[in-house]
Amino acid sequence: MAEFLRFCIVGGIAFVVDATILEFLVLGAVPAATARVISIAIALQISYLLHRRFTFSVMHAHSARRWGKFMTANLVGAVINYSVFLGLLTVTLNDDADVARALALLGSTAVALVFNYW
Repeated sequence: MAEFLRFCIVGGIAFVVDATILEFLVLGAVPAATARVISIAIALQISYLLHRRFTFSVMHAHSARRWGKFMTANLVGAVINYSVFLGLLTVTLNDDADVARALALLGSTAVALVFNYW
């Protein structure tokens, strides 16, 4: 249970990084679909560093091999996250793109959380 709590805390931090970068890029006129690729990539790096330090004790020693395994395992979750984001963005898009983007971000992150922990 403690590991799952740490997993969720790290995920929450990565979510804030993801959302913040997404919004800054969108404010800078980057399309949401492109901005999300960048924000997910950066959030994955933050997630790796925090999980290595706080969540999974076996990951304390950094190596390119561990990073590669983490990224490979999480790439599937990232693709799911991005796909759900695009799907929800399409479904929720209306007069308020900010609300649609926020709902798509929340929904896709929730799906990815379940998948990645599983």
